[in-house]
Amino acid sequence: MKTKINLSNKRLLSLIISFLFIISFTGSLFAQTKVVGYFTHYRRNIYPADSLQIGNLTHGIHDCAWANADGSIYTPNGFLYPALNTKVHNAEKKILLCFGSDGISTFANFGNVIANSSLRATFVNNITNYLIANNYDGADFDWESPTCSADEANFLAFISALKAS
Repeated sequence: MKTKINLSNKRLLSLIISFLFIISFTGSLFAQTKVVGYFTHYRRNIYPADSLQIGNLTHGIHDCAWANADGSIYTPNGFLYPALNTKVHNAEKKILLCFGSDGISTFANFGNVIANSSLRATFVNNITNYLIANNYDGADFDWESPTCSADEANFLAFISALKAS
C-alpha cells in the first residue's frame, strides 16, 4: 500500500522538523544560561543569608573587594560572610568574589596593578589564596573603566595568569 504525502503534509512535516530543531537548539542555550545574584556586603543586615531566596540562581556574587596599589586585596571591615558562602554551596550553587571599584582611585589601582607584571603576579597569587582560604568558587571582575587598548592587553594577560594559577 502506498501512502501519498500531499503538499500540505510535507509543509507540516517541515514545520515540525524545524520546530524540533529550534527547540533543541534553544534548549542548549538555556542550559548554559547563568542567573546571577549580587550580594552586597553593606546590606547583609537587611538581607541576612538565611533569608535569601537563591533557588533560581546559578551563581551568587559577593560584592565587593578591591585591588590595593601593592597588589594586595582590600575588603571592608566585616566583609567576610561565611554564612552566605555556606548558604550558596548548600544549594549546590557557585559563589564568586567580585573585584570592582567604588571610585576613581580603586579603578586606577586595578589598572596599574594588572599593567605591571610583578604586581600582576602578586595580585593573582593573592586572589588565588584569598578565594581558597575563604571558600569561594571563583572571581568576577567589574572593571568599568578600561581606557585604552593597552588596558585590554593587560586584562587578557591578567586573566591568563589567573587561569594558570
